[in-house]
Amino acid sequence: MVRFLIYLFDYRGRVGRLDWWVLRLAAIFGVAFAGVLLSIFLGENTIYIAGCACLWLQISFTVRRLHDRNMSGWWILLYWVPFFILIVCGCLERNTR
Repeated sequence: MVRFLIYLFDYRGRVGRLDWWVLRLAAIFGVAFAGVLLSIFLGENTIYIAGCACLWLQISFTVRRLHDRNMSGWWILLYWVPFFILIVCGCLERNTR
């Protein structure tokens, strides 16, 4: 269990394209489901905590995917440029240089 948590929150290493898509979708749906359950039982403000957890996971997966493409993790700063991350991380293959 500890190894799994370290994998989720570690920025070192690489993630392949398929793994990136699976982890991205699992984080979105899993954290959204947990956020809804928490908001029902603990109040509305807990959904913001779930949103922050989802954003943290997305950044972690994306930085590792950028490493797989032999790019610096600092490219994550272009995360808000429309479709940049989806094209670079989700569509392009591994850069083998």
